[in-house]
Amino acid sequence: MYRRKESLIGVKQKDLKNIIFAYEPIWAIGKKGDEAIVGEDLREMSLYIRKVLADMYSKKVAFNLDVLYGGSVDQFNAESIFTEGDVQGFLVGRASLDPKSFLEIIEIVNSAQ
Repeated sequence: MYRRKESLIGVKQKDLKNIIFAYEPIWAIGKKGDEAIVGEDLREMSLYIRKVLADMYSKKVAFNLDVLYGGSVDQFNAESIFTEGDVQGFLVGRASLDPKSFLEIIEIVNSAQ
């Protein structure tokens, strides 16, 4: 995470409201939905991201920022990943190429909010 901190050097706390943080593990790129992260593991990573941001800025700021997840999200796992993962949305890859699947993911997230 040290290199990720470097990418925020010079970013002022007031400017963080214009940034959306995204997490996509390298191992999840190009995988199918049944190989996606589980909600509990994603929640731990989301908390870690927020802890690093809290250390750099403040706890209040860190817990008011959006974190998105990308990595093998589909209509079958979107609900559990979203509700258990402590993220505010997804970066949908493969499933976005199928309009029906993509719409289902959108509907799942909208109904879970």
